[in-house]
Amino acid sequence: MADVWDESVWGDDFEEPEEYEPSKERIVFLIDASPAMLEPCEVDEEGKEEEEKDFAGLSWLEAAAKVALHIMKQKIISAAGDEMAVLLYNAAAAKSAEVASDFEGCYLLQPLEQPGAESVRQLEDFSLSFFEKNVGSKEDAQCLISAFWMARHMCSSMKGPKATHRLLVFTRTELPFQRYDKGHDPSHRWRQLEGHLRTLRDAGTLVELYPMAPPAAAFDLQPFWRSVLLFLRGQATAGGGEGEEVAEEAQQVFRLRDLFTVVRSKAHKRRAVGSILWRLGKGLELAVKLYQMVQRQRIPPALKISGRTGHEVKAATAQIDKYTGEALEKDQILHYYFKKGNRYPKVYITPEETRQIKGVGQRGMTLLGFKPIRRGSGGCVVRWCCLKEHHQTRNSTFIYPDEKEVAGSATCFIALWDVMRETGTMAVCRVAPTKARTPTLVALLPQEETQYDDGSQATPPGMHLIYLPFMDDIRHPETSADFVGAVRHAPSESQVAAAEVLILELQLPAFDCGSVLNPALQRHYEVLESLAQGMEPCLVEDSSIGDPTLPGWEEEAGEGADDEEVAEVAARMQAILGFKEACGLTDDEPKKAGTKRAAAAPVDADAVAALGVEAKAAAGTLKSLTLDQLKMWLRSRGLTVGGKKDELIARIQNKLGA
Repeated sequence: MADVWDESVWGDDFEEPEEYEPSKERIVFLIDASPAMLEPCEVDEEGKEEEEKDFAGLSWLEAAAKVALHIMKQKIISAAGDEMAVLLYNAAAAKSAEVASDFEGCYLLQPLEQPGAESVRQLEDFSLSFFEKNVGSKEDAQCLISAFWMARHMCSSMKGPKATHRLLVFTRTELPFQRYDKGHDPSHRWRQLEGHLRTLRDAGTLVELYPMAPPAAAFDLQPFWRSVLLFLRGQATAGGGEGEEVAEEAQQVFRLRDLFTVVRSKAHKRRAVGSILWRLGKGLELAVKLYQMVQRQRIPPALKISGRTGHEVKAATAQIDKYTGEALEKDQILHYYFKKGNRYPKVYITPEETRQIKGVGQRGMTLLGFKPIRRGSGGCVVRWCCLKEHHQTRNSTFIYPDEKEVAGSATCFIALWDVMRETGTMAVCRVAPTKARTPTLVALLPQEETQYDDGSQATPPGMHLIYLPFMDDIRHPETSADFVGAVRHAPSESQVAAAEVLILELQLPAFDCGSVLNPALQRHYEVLESLAQGMEPCLVEDSSIGDPTLPGWEEEAGEGADDEEVAEVAARMQAILGFKEACGLTDDEPKKAGTKRAAAAPVDADAVAALGVEAKAAAGTLKSLTLDQLKMWLRSRGLTVGGKKDELIARIQNKLGA
């Protein structure tokens, strides 16, 4: 059995098998319920209306519950099989439906299970008054130990497919208890906590810390929480390099601004999409992890459900021999490259030969050399060397060293990153993710590390991997006269001045595409959430989501607007009208000139009479006339001339009554 070889269809069949992380996830929210968490949430959300503020009028405890609520809603849509639990510690009333005995100071608000409409409603109804009436608050060092113990017990007792475990800790307490009693001897409570942390670490559990502190206040990790995070990474006594420690901590500690991101956008798992070796020379290589920075989010496809059982229907594809009807295995299928014409015979290739054709070289990333990113120094104009912003064949990837794969990768990577950053240099490499993939040229651009005012990390140090095109991929339509036109139209001074005014009035100083939600995607989720909770979805015009992609220049000053807002709207409209008039654009669209039909030639009465149509019709010999002669007679009588010869004759006979 043979088929045409198409890389888009068969390309993935010959890739090397890869290890994939479990797709199922179990999340446990550990929310501190100490008296400090009951205080008002002091968050400064400048530039937003009171009704648009995410945590306006909430306590720190309610803010943490709201984050858990939004993550739960997102999980119901994006990963319905994931399980979640909400556990309050430092609670006066203990409640546990998960185990027979109660844990001290732990209130299980929701057990570890797949969330549904009831779970969402319970978190939506959670309030400070409910907590004070039914739970209550206290502060006891033993409560944190019990919370980790209970989380460990819930995760280990669950049955089913393999899953990743994640603990999200929300707290305002920097030092729950002392690590040492006297001198350097660990305290009894720390030894207890270490036992639970060791079990969580062996199970591969991830712990993320959300310090509930105002943006202007600092949260000191050093007394307690840094030791917890280091222990979970297996670095309690000896860790990796300094750069690796900073990167790992940045993935485990989140600030209050990260809560806004969770509330406003779809949650994604923070994990690498792959790991490859980077060869710098013969015998010199390090391991790096790949992180996807930008990926278009689409509305997920609808699932096909059996009308008889209600279960999901899975599609299965197979190659069938048209002669025997037998399903073929992959190694039984031969491919051939299609060539037009019969000059070349069909050359059939086996899957192994296909694998050899596609696999050019070895897997990984190989350094080819370095190039300056910019040219020019001093007063010279700075120009891009060879990297153009529009020369990107796909989304960029962020890379960072993988110390666990190859020891010393972090030190080597940071040394290269530091020199490339200081000298303005980029690295050019060859990348082949697998042996079955076609190699690609890439450029590595160093990224500066930036920090917020409170000292927390805003962007990590690392490199962006830009996918470069080959010579075969580059097109130059801008050099063609058909594209840009033969004549360059130079604008007048008045048109340039009007354009400057337009640009000045339509400024977007606060625009950030990373904070603009996709309205179609958000509407889709809003409808699904309403249906999942048994409610009727609201109409589009009544939705609170809105459309942030609509232009601001269409807005008009509403009722109650001050003089400044009215003046801004008037100046904006004046700039648009001024540019329109300067460029000669009008509201009247030019009318297309219709194609005139050629006028019919006047009929010659003498020629029509010479045909003797009436006599021939009486004698039944109209067929002796040509088609043009019949049409000429019909045209002289004002009749239609369309149709075949028999139709024209019948039309003449009807006219004459023959």
